[in-house]
Amino acid sequence: MSNVTKHLASFNLARARFETGSEEMSHFETNLVPVNELADRAEGFVWRLKSDTPGVPIIDDIFDDPQMLLNLTIWTSLETLFEFSYRTVHKKIMARNVDKFDTHKAAYHVMWWIDEGDHPFMALCKAKLDQLDAAGPSPDAFSWAAPFDVDGKALQSFVPNRVLA
Repeated sequence: MSNVTKHLASFNLARARFETGSEEMSHFETNLVPVNELADRAEGFVWRLKSDTPGVPIIDDIFDDPQMLLNLTIWTSLETLFEFSYRTVHKKIMARNVDKFDTHKAAYHVMWWIDEGDHPFMALCKAKLDQLDAAGPSPDAFSWAAPFDVDGKALQSFVPNRVLA
């Protein structure tokens, strides 16, 4: 292991079935600010890509689709990201809004380890997602289904100890 502290980059996308600002997307959009504020205060949270306007989803031209909403965050560990994603109101909000988004045929969430202080750019995020989709999980691009630890070791199972308690 190197002496450089590593953080976990997490990138996901979702294609909205409805236009942003529409009544159909109102529950999702209304909850963006409180969920993002919860993330900002969560243990292990480091950084997130923010839209210019709070409560407005992030869209980037690299995906050539104005309905493709993006989320990029950085965390100190797999455990802290898992805790936020699956043990807070975030999970309930996302479950309630699942019908607002298209089902993915390709990978839609990717994680990888980065040096502390790095902030990935969108082209790298897309490349990591494409890499996971094309080649499957590796220490360079992985998912919850097949995660890797900071040293590049595959984790056969990922259930944080605190979740079991």
